[in-house]
Amino acid sequence: DERTDEKQAQFTRTKLEGLRAETIEFRAALELALAATGNRGAIVILDDFYFIRREDQPDVLSYLHSVVKNLGIWLKIGAVEHRLNEFEDGDPPKGLQFTQDAGRVAMDVTLAHFDHTRDFLEGILSDICSLADIDMEKLVTEGARTRLLVASGGVPRDYLNLVQASLAKATQRKGEPNRLQNKINAEDVTLSLPDFFAQRENDLLVDAGPEDVDRLRKRFADVLDFCLNLRNENVFLVEARHLREETWGRDIAALSDLRFFHRLGNRTVKSSEPGFTGKRFEAFVLDLSSYASTRVRGTKEIEFWTPDGYQELRGARHVYTPEIADDMHQEVAKAAKKATPPPPEVIGQTSIFDQLVGPHNDPDDGS
Repeated sequence: DERTDEKQAQFTRTKLEGLRAETIEFRAALELALAATGNRGAIVILDDFYFIRREDQPDVLSYLHSVVKNLGIWLKIGAVEHRLNEFEDGDPPKGLQFTQDAGRVAMDVTLAHFDHTRDFLEGILSDICSLADIDMEKLVTEGARTRLLVASGGVPRDYLNLVQASLAKATQRKGEPNRLQNKINAEDVTLSLPDFFAQRENDLLVDAGPEDVDRLRKRFADVLDFCLNLRNENVFLVEARHLREETWGRDIAALSDLRFFHRLGNRTVKSSEPGFTGKRFEAFVLDLSSYASTRVRGTKEIEFWTPDGYQELRGARHVYTPEIADDMHQEVAKAAKKATPPPPEVIGQTSIFDQLVGPHNDPDDGS
């Protein structure tokens, strides 16, 4: 009856309220666990935290912080940055505020520090080779070493998986004097990349979330078109403020988190145009797997890790915005229209072409 429903409603509470009621008991259990270890402290690791709904993340972090606070327990939250909602201001505020309650630790090295990243990744590979009593110099050519580094984007897991896949390619082919069997060359790396890109596309739905995946795919396609078809190069620049203030800019930052693009650090643009003066840009390189195919093999690859490549990347032609891409498409369309030959001159109902070669046979007219 209504009185029963009303009485039941008085005892309805949210899951979070239920957890808060148990906070004291949880803390007591953790204190006992720490005492059993000699109070040496502990770390609680929460990986893939971004699978929790964004709107719930500040509440979850606030609660976890209240449970472990002052117990000698540290929280480590693993997440894709663009899907992390760590703090929400309000009365009271919720979550963990960077520099106040928590610090940010980047887990991956990047291509922005190319030499450091190369030493780090090749150090890992060298250690693995040493355990197998293999000389790394005899396993990978110099060209392949650079290719592996660029293709991995500096991510250790991707680097080692790519070495493994490339070695399989090198083992399967016939050995030649200039292409030794079981020795990875740059072509072996390139041939291994399409499978990596297919997997990356499959992972996008999980990592980006169903609410963002279509928009991110469209942004990726637009940037890819800008670089490969309009500029025929593998790099682009975005004004730094757009990465924070514009939806399309935040999408590019998200695609960088998801390793479709790789950050190369800050740049200023060499240009006499006043629109670029005093502005800070972020440089990106396309993930090699997105264009390492026969169809776009002619793409110019800027060697951004060299002094000349560093300067070349400062060119204004590399600056991307959706508006610039649209304007370039219109220019291409106009140029194509001008280049299209006019239709054949018509005399009566017969074109000049028909006069020269005779009327064509229509398969429907019984001819």
